Amino acid sequence: MGPGALPPAVAGKEAERLVTRWAGEVVPEAGDLARRLGEEGLEPYMFTMGPGERYGLHQHDHDEVRWVVRGSVRFGLGGGGRVVLGPGDRLDLPAHTPHDARTVGSAPCAMVSAARRSRRR
Repeated sequence: MGPGALPPAVAGKEAERLVTRWAGEVVPEAGDLARRLGEEGLEPYMFTMGPGERYGLHQHDHDEVRWVVRGSVRFGLGGGGRVVLGPGDRLDLPAHTPHDARTVGSAPCAMVSAARRSRRR
């Protein structure tokens, strides 16, 4: 896909394919998730959204990873897809995927996030 091109709309079951649900009994701490992202060659950072906080529809020119540590967040994805993430759930957003986000419930949502940028040689 060329620069500036939008990927096909992400809807329904396609949206869920971007999510990895945590299957373990105990959700890892932020440091554990950050270490895992670092092992993937990413530079993780903490990102927190307050109760009721929203981000409007936007997109990035790079792949994004959001891994929930605590709280819940709903991501709306281009094409009408929606996914709700809870502790331990991971969302891998391909570059140029339109998305918005809002917290779910009355608690903040803390995530370990990272960008996957192409390396130029």
